[in-house]
Amino acid sequence: MNSKKISSLQFSVLTILPILSLFGGVGLYDILKIAKMDAYISTIITTILGFIFIAMFIYIFNYKEKLSLPEKNIYLFGKVIGTIINYVLCGLMFFIALVLIYSISNFIVTQFLTRTPIIIILFFMGIVIIYAVSKGIEVIARAEIIFFIIVILLTCVSTFGVIPYFDVSNIKPIMAEGINRPLSAGIYFLFTNVIPIIVMLIYPKNNISDKSKTSKYLIVAYLVAMLFVFLATFLTIGALGIELIELFPHPEYMVLKKISFLGFIDRIENVIYVKWLLNDFVCFSLIVYYISNSIRKRNSQKVLPIIITVAIMILSQLLFKDNTQFKWFVFNIYPYLNLALFLILIIIILNIFIRKTIIKET
Repeated sequence: MNSKKISSLQFSVLTILPILSLFGGVGLYDILKIAKMDAYISTIITTILGFIFIAMFIYIFNYKEKLSLPEKNIYLFGKVIGTIINYVLCGLMFFIALVLIYSISNFIVTQFLTRTPIIIILFFMGIVIIYAVSKGIEVIARAEIIFFIIVILLTCVSTFGVIPYFDVSNIKPIMAEGINRPLSAGIYFLFTNVIPIIVMLIYPKNNISDKSKTSKYLIVAYLVAMLFVFLATFLTIGALGIELIELFPHPEYMVLKKISFLGFIDRIENVIYVKWLLNDFVCFSLIVYYISNSIRKRNSQKVLPIIITVAIMILSQLLFKDNTQFKWFVFNIYPYLNLALFLILIIIILNIFIRKTIIKET
C-alpha cells in the first residue's frame, strides 16, 4: 500500500460512490419498475436497512487496522481459503465494473455522442481510468472531494429546477398495492447499490490520518447519499408520472430536460448530469484499484490495472449485445451476485467474531 494517507472525510466520500454512481445507471430504473410510484418509499426502506450493512462494514474495517480486506481474509482463513475468497470477491467486483462501464458508455452513446463508435469512447475512458489508478487512491480521494462539491451544487440546481414541475397527483395513491412492492424494491436497491461499497475495504484503517472520525463521517456521508437518492426518485416520479417513466431507460435525465432558468436558459441537463459521469469514473477506478491490489504482490507492478481495465471494457461489449440484454442481466442476475458478496461478508464477520470472543484474540 501507498505510505501516503487520506482523511476520514475523503474515505467516507469514496465509500458512498457506488451508491451514487450505480443509481443513475441501474438503481433508479429498476426500483421504479418494481415499486412504481412508491419507489421513493423504497429508498427510505433501503436507508433504514442500509444501516445494518454500514455496521457490518465498520465492524470489518475496524478489525486489524493495518490490514486491507484481502490481507484480513488471508489472516482469518489461511493462505489457501483466503486466496480463494479474495479471487471470488475480485470476480464479483469485476461484474460490478461490467455493469458500471456498460451503463455509462451506453448512456454517452445514446444521449451525447450518437455518431461516435463506442470503442472510441471506451478507449478514452480507459486512458483516464488507468491514469487515475496509477496515481493511487490518495490522488483519487483528493479529486473526488472536488467532484463531490460539484455533485452537491448540481444536485441543488436540479432539485430547485424540477420543483416547479412537481405534480402531487403523480405520487398518489400511496402504497395502493400494500407494502410488498416498496419493500421488495428497497431490498433490491440495497443489494444492487449499497453492498458494493465494500470496495473501500481495500484501504486499511491505519492509513487514514484521523481514523477515529471515520465511523461518524461514514454514517453522515451515507445519509447524504441516500438523501440524494430519495430526492432524485421523489422528484422524478412527481415531475413525470409513472406512465412516462416506464417509457425511458434514464428517467432522471428526462426530468432534467424540463429545467429552464430565467425563461431562456435551456438544455442544461447535460451539464447537471455530469455529476453521474464524474462519480462513475471514480467508482470504476476504485474497482480496478481493488482488483489489482488484491491480486498483485508488488506495488511497483503497473501493467495489471491496464489488463483489468481493457478486459472489463471488452467483455462489457461482448456480454451485453444491446440494452435489452443489459437490463435483463441487471434485473435477474446482478442482485444475486451482490447477494453472494453479502454472504461472504457474513462469513468474514462470523470468523472475526469467533476469534474475538471464543479465541479471545487481542
